Amino acid sequence: MTRSRTTVPGERRDKFNTNYVLRHEKTGNHYAVFCSPASGMRLEKTNEPAYVYFAVVPRDTGGFERSAGDRHLWVRCRAEMEDGRFVDTGFDFEFDL
Repeated sequence: MTRSRTTVPGERRDKFNTNYVLRHEKTGNHYAVFCSPASGMRLEKTNEPAYVYFAVVPRDTGGFERSAGDRHLWVRCRAEMEDGRFVDTGFDFEFDL
């Protein structure tokens, strides 16, 4: 199934959408996208489009869950997030809200 991509009028499409599970190429760690530039995220200091994401770990039963060891929310500008250091795993994170 092809994933749909969201856009903000007047801006280019984001490489990653909310719920995407990404792998950091250098560390091999996994992260789930919480908010993307399409949802209006910006860095206050520079007004750059940004992503908010958090650490996830694989479940024994499949899928991913929030990491118990890293409960931070991370924020990174779109340029860095989309420069190749993160890759889409093809998995979506299922939020338990």
